[in-house]
Amino acid sequence: MPEVPQSGIFFKPNDPQLCPMAIQVCIVDDNQDIRSALEELISMSDGYRLCGSFSSSEEAVQKIPLLNPSVVLMDINLGESGNGIDCVKKLKEKNPEILIMMEQPDRAKSCCRLP
Repeated sequence: MPEVPQSGIFFKPNDPQLCPMAIQVCIVDDNQDIRSALEELISMSDGYRLCGSFSSSEEAVQKIPLLNPSVVLMDINLGESGNGIDCVKKLKEKNPEILIMMEQPDRAKSCCRLP
């Protein structure tokens, strides 16, 4: 068993004794397939709870502040409904503490091609 350093805080998100509350996550992505995959991944992950999933920036800006998630996974390009950067600006005006993780699936696909 590895030694635990004397300083620092260590916890596992799925340990209810050390992390009693799940991390609340919202998804904003116009691509249904990507949104569904992220929803499934979050739902299967201990310590995380999906509290909202939205296909447009308008819907996200309306509903996310009411849900008060810990983290929002935001597509950088939301197609016809706008872009993720503008959506983040609007969300941050309403809830400055919210954490945002931007995603750009098309770019990831082109960078991570398998041989």
